[in-house]
Amino acid sequence: LNELSSIINDNAIEKGFWEDYLIAELNNSAKAIDNSLATKMALISCEVAEGIEALRVGDYENFKEELADIIIRTLDIAGFLDVDIASEIAYKIDFNSKRPRLHGKRF
Repeated sequence: LNELSSIINDNAIEKGFWEDYLIAELNNSAKAIDNSLATKMALISCEVAEGIEALRVGDYENFKEELADIIIRTLDIAGFLDVDIASEIAYKIDFNSKRPRLHGKRF
């Protein structure tokens, strides 16, 4: 996953999906990065909405594409921030396995 994250982020940078000033200011401009990351997170929710719409109309091929888009956008952010996403996912899987069933949720 980490290698895939790096590949996805390199492609996103090459195609202009990360502002040059953010790349240059990665360690110097937390507010600019926070604003851009908030936008990137909102775009993930847009992909989720597109997936829901695909399900609503029974377009399962498009639904699969939207699932891929959700993962691609998530890995792009992880790659940009140099997050060890494989370790984070492994940690979260372990954490969740120790939680009680539905851990307070009713659905």
